[in-house]
Amino acid sequence: SGGESGGDSGGDEGTDCSDSTYADLVLCTSWMRNDTETAAIIATDGSDNLVDVQSVSVTSADGSDYISITSGGVPSYTISFTAEMIAALEARPNASTDFAGAGPTVSVGDTVDFGADIGFNSTGCTRGETDEGAGFWPPGPECPEFIDRTIVLPVEASEATEDCYTPAGLSGVMVNGVSIFNWTDGAHYNNEGVWYNIAQKFEAYDFSVCGGHAAQGEYHHHNVAPCLGIQLDDDGSEHSPIYGWAPDGVPLHGPYVSNGSLAESCWQTRDYSATSESGCGETGARTCLLVDNTDLSQGTVSAGSSGPTTSETVTSQSGNTFTAESGFYFQDYYFDATCVDGDLTRMDIHNGHSHDDHGYHYHMTTGFPFTYGPTFYGKLHENAAIECQSDPYMSMGGGGPPSL
Repeated sequence: SGGESGGDSGGDEGTDCSDSTYADLVLCTSWMRNDTETAAIIATDGSDNLVDVQSVSVTSADGSDYISITSGGVPSYTISFTAEMIAALEARPNASTDFAGAGPTVSVGDTVDFGADIGFNSTGCTRGETDEGAGFWPPGPECPEFIDRTIVLPVEASEATEDCYTPAGLSGVMVNGVSIFNWTDGAHYNNEGVWYNIAQKFEAYDFSVCGGHAAQGEYHHHNVAPCLGIQLDDDGSEHSPIYGWAPDGVPLHGPYVSNGSLAESCWQTRDYSATSESGCGETGARTCLLVDNTDLSQGTVSAGSSGPTTSETVTSQSGNTFTAESGFYFQDYYFDATCVDGDLTRMDIHNGHSHDDHGYHYHMTTGFPFTYGPTFYGKLHENAAIECQSDPYMSMGGGGPPSL
């Protein structure tokens, strides 16, 4: 799926992808294009704004062709509430304060547009003339805005020759133009630059019912996007379709490898029991780091600064509390190469694989790294939306754990 042909288009510069020599490439055909439908609720500047993807065209640089995607970053989701969704809203641990009233203002069977008020006490997205969408967002996240952004992807992905880590913030784009963010919320325990938060854990109650939220106005997904899955008719009866693209030109498919079979990450959580190979000699203690998170046999080294024990309570940036079990921090994970073992459902070190006619591709998984990473499979070209990060901490303004 990563692009079956490449090279120079010989005159396609600026041409709509559907009218170019790449018209049949999945990189050209997988986008949810729209030039008429505007957002039903969200209009941060008071004007009509187009949802999904506005243009897919060919551009050239340094003798190579790329596909350029322009979008406003806001989806066209419509949400139909099921009994399971309502139960999840009502079961929120801070439900008494998360909602402006006694609870959600929607019921089973109700259908609303993306951004419609469903009763949340949206402390980060306040009510006002320019803040349409308040009441849709849990306490904490900001209002999303239209971002009018262009991302350039290579026509053909090529395997990387150096490790490039996914950055905090933008690390790809969904087929509806929504941003993909990686595994982190940008924070670390006690601001000490050693134990880096996993967004999917710490922000579990910050995501909307569609599995995303906004930061600095940019709506994004960190993991599985259920509302997009519904739009793509991904019901688990076959291999999931493409949900998005990484900047290396490799497609990101949804969670299913085949009928009823979910893709599984082979990144495992450390066992912090006293005698475990991945532990620190004292049950529950986070006082050591793995020397190599791809090879447990390399042992551990002092963390320099301890993290919380696996039974301690930690508080997220939005005020939710959690027990800091293994898996809440990047340093809690290691890759188990023996897990892959030829099993089609188990992903490689980048959270992808290659089979049948799909070529190499990533999958969304319920476990870390959730989309792709920590490193990209493919090479990042010079026109990529992000630069190669030589370690997982560069984009967060730090060099990571000092002992490593």
